[in-house]
Parts: sequence; structure tokens; C-alpha cells
Amino acid sequence: MKQLIALGTMFLCTATLPSSSRQAVAQTLESQVSAEWKALGWTLPESFPKDQLPFFKGLNAARGTWSFKGEAIDGERAAALTGNLVISGSSQGTMASAWNLIWSWPTEDPQFAIVENIIAMPEYQNQQFGLMLFRFGPVDYSNVQAKQMPKIQPSVFQGKWDVGKQSVSWTQKNLPGERGNQKETREEQSAAAFEMLVEANGKLSITNSVNLPTNHSPKTRGDQHSNNSAANQPKPIC
Repeated sequence: MKQLIALGTMFLCTATLPSSSRQAVAQTLESQVSAEWKALGWTLPESFPKDQLPFFKGLNAARGTWSFKGEAIDGERAAALTGNLVISGSSQGTMASAWNLIWSWPTEDPQFAIVENIIAMPEYQNQQFGLMLFRFGPVDYSNVQAKQMPKIQPSVFQGKWDVGKQSVSWTQKNLPGERGNQKETREEQSAAAFEMLVEANGKLSITNSVNLPTNHSPKTRGDQHSNNSAANQPKPIC
């Protein structure tokens, strides 16, 4: 059966910072530094907008091992699957910060994986954080190794924070140097867009995404049995 849902491990990608992100925040006087941003590891002035704070707080709360439910779709047939999601990472001061998401399944004997890397960079001129997501996979789980990215070309998404929904909309972008039919490219990118909601407790919900489940629930720390809270949640849309 063709696996359209892939769960994987995502590792830190090297990103080129825009010139605005290389500005010396160290020049900001201590009395002008935002305590809320500093608590997350960033040295930003009090005037820097705090709209995106909930997203980063949620990602930090999500760090750890989770279980999820999803579906593998082959034409009109769908088969339920379960797997694990491991989230790590944090903010890194004024540098590009990354959170790594590793999706793997089935639960007991993982065969497949998807690796995602969310990168956030403060853009001082735009007064916001630039958000990028790099997705690798689906790949064979055996090809996922610690601190190494799968040796395949990733799909790249640019994120836009929605204050009202408290979520991020991700839209696919071309890799540098990629070309093709512009009309087809726009249609493909529009179809690949998906929405990610990260709640304060770390619960992650994804909608309208191909190759990913839409929700997950935390595993009990130190226990291999998953929390049953996901049983009553909507099935993922893949």
C-alpha cells in the first residue's frame, strides 16, 4: 500500500540570515529589553511585537515524546496507523532558532519517517519573526539518524502567523534555483498549504496537510503507553 503519510525525524537546517537579522541586539539597553522575549532566550526590545509569543511558548511546551493517530491512504482506501512524534529545540538568542519534529510509524516497529525543521528568525525591520519549515520525507525509518538530515531534497514552506486563529499557515515555496511552469507551481503550492495550531500545553493540530497526521497526544513521561486523550479527537486529514 502506498504510504501517503510519513512520519519522520527533523534536524537542524543551516539557514542564511537576512541582513536585518544580523543587527547587533546587544546594543539594546538592558532596561529596554523585553522580559517576555528574554524568557524565551531572545534579547529583543520592549517595542518588539509580542503577537507570536504563544506560538513559541507552545513549541517549547511540546518538547518531548508524543503519540499520534493518522491514516495511510491508497486511492479510496484508508488504513489507520499510529506512531510517535519527538519534538526538540528552542530559541537561540538572536540567531536562527529551530524546533525539530520527528514523525515515525508504526508505533512498535517504525518503518517510515518524516523529518521537519521549523526555523524562526527575528526580522527587526519588519518587526516580526520570519518562519520557515523544511520537510524531509517520507523516508525509510532506517535512513533517519540522530543529528543528520535525510539525504533527500526537502520541501520548503514559509509560515504566516494568524493572530486571530493563533495558528501558522504554511505555504510551499520553491527551493533556490528551482524553475518550472509558474501556473502549475502556484497551483501545487496552494494545494500544499496547511495550517498548524500549537496550544499552550503543547498539543499540535495540523489541518489540510498531505503526508502528516493532524493531531497528537503526549506520552506519559518514562512510560511507553500513550495517553488515550487522542481517541476522541478528529481523525487526521492527509
